[in-house]
Amino acid sequence: MIDGDATYNCSDILKIIDYLDGGYDHVVATRIPTSTNAFRGKHALGNVLFSKLQKRLLRIDVDDVFSGFRGFSNAFIQSVTFKSKGFEIETDINMHSSVIGARVMNFPSEYRPRPDLSFSKLRTFSDGFRILKTMQLLLRKWRPGLYLGTPGSACLVLSIGLFMIPLLEYFSTGMVLHVPTLVVSVSGIVGGISLILSGIIGEMIVQSTRESARQTFRILKNLESKLE
Repeated sequence: MIDGDATYNCSDILKIIDYLDGGYDHVVATRIPTSTNAFRGKHALGNVLFSKLQKRLLRIDVDDVFSGFRGFSNAFIQSVTFKSKGFEIETDINMHSSVIGARVMNFPSEYRPRPDLSFSKLRTFSDGFRILKTMQLLLRKWRPGLYLGTPGSACLVLSIGLFMIPLLEYFSTGMVLHVPTLVVSVSGIVGGISLILSGIIGEMIVQSTRESARQTFRILKNLESKLE
């Protein structure tokens, strides 16, 4: 897989083939700019930020998350079921690689400026939001503990703090004067606990799904090795 804009070093295809022959499933070229104008300023910053976000939130092993120069094993390609459009495809590939437990190799590769009369189709903000939406959907699907547990924990902590107002009031006066505060705080505590429990249950389901996907991928790899 390579972008057709003459920015990548095509001779590195041989490196990718060598890594795939060596047992890797997903080989990604980490772009090393050959000049200061190889990356547009906003794109360079966005690439760094999104790379850090995806590695931390989605637990992926890819260093350059938007690299358009990659190689895949036959088993990897056979295991792909998603249908992405536009610039979200790299994010989906990165997540799929993590889900199936693919062996990932990141290697440095020269990245050149675009040639004359070549224009980027990337729309910085609209495509950036689309990628964020994709990440949000993947986070909800594959890391429900974090997706639901974070707001649930925040809601629980805030609600417990709010609950202290009527509780201290009751201990000091024997009455609860701020009834709405009591209702809101108890509702928040119940809601927060519900979100946390939902996240835990979701993680258990995801773990089963992830293991099933990895088992399927291992079967595909075994079939691939027997056919070689």
